[in-house]
Amino acid sequence: MNYLITGGYVIAGLINFAPVLGVLSNARVKALYAVEFANADFALLLRHRAVLLGIIGALLLAAAAAPALRTSAGLAGLASMVSYIVLMWMLGINNENLLRVMWADVFAVVVLAAAFALHLANQ
Repeated sequence: MNYLITGGYVIAGLINFAPVLGVLSNARVKALYAVEFANADFALLLRHRAVLLGIIGALLLAAAAAPALRTSAGLAGLASMVSYIVLMWMLGINNENLLRVMWADVFAVVVLAAAFALHLANQ
């Protein structure tokens, strides 16, 4: 059972950690999201988003190895991904790359929710 929990946290952690490469440059962020920057302020916000997702991803990966972190990491990861999915739905965004991000989050939410539920059941 523990390997399912660990695996779920690893998968969700890697999906959340992936955008961290956007911190390196504006070109990386443009490649990730296929959006044009109206100005440097927008680039800053997207690069900061990459940092925050990296933190969530790192927390989920740490929780895979440290069961004491699983409740808080699971809640943070689920809140982050579900909020993106809800915002995409509310705003009716049709950008193909952003929809791809949303579907990756849907997959990660299913995986993490299952791992989180198993974690809570085994406490």
